[in-house]
Amino acid sequence: MNNLRKRPPGIRPERDSTTEKPSQEGGFTIPEVLTGLCITSLCMFTLSGLLSSSTGLFTRARDRILTAVTLIRADTRIRAGIGAVVIPYWERRPGIIQTPAGEEIIIPWYGGIREHTLSFRIEEGRLVMETRDHRGQERSIIWESADRIAMTLLEDENQIFRGIGFSFTRSGSTFHSLAYFSCTPLAGGGP
Repeated sequence: MNNLRKRPPGIRPERDSTTEKPSQEGGFTIPEVLTGLCITSLCMFTLSGLLSSSTGLFTRARDRILTAVTLIRADTRIRAGIGAVVIPYWERRPGIIQTPAGEEIIIPWYGGIREHTLSFRIEEGRLVMETRDHRGQERSIIWESADRIAMTLLEDENQIFRGIGFSFTRSGSTFHSLAYFSCTPLAGGGP
């Protein structure tokens, strides 16, 4: 009944090489693996280059946005302070004082009262605004870390003071802000 021969334990049957099927495991040859590695390396190199250039672009864009926000805030605070200066129409030369080197301007008539003053001072690359009124003295830094700050008095054709012009230079770019007495800040708010 059983045609199989009995084998001693541990001995395998012999294989017939003519009837054996090829292996289904598959695999890649060495040239295929090397080609795949080269393509993957090229893709990774391209992606890392794009990522590093986009990071630099993002950093520059972020710095520009932060500078723009700082400029808008500084302009708003300057205009709000100078807008609170109400010089009566009969004051041709209202007693505005500018130091010879131009590092400080003191303006009376802050809040419409002659004795109350608003001053702007340039100190070590910073623009400082100071008010003195019935509430006391208040000092705030309007702009920091500028390469250069300049202030000029704005006069009309009749040599009547109308406001103050500011120039801020930072990283090779110059920004200007013109603020006129009794003006309103563009973005609202105040000092």
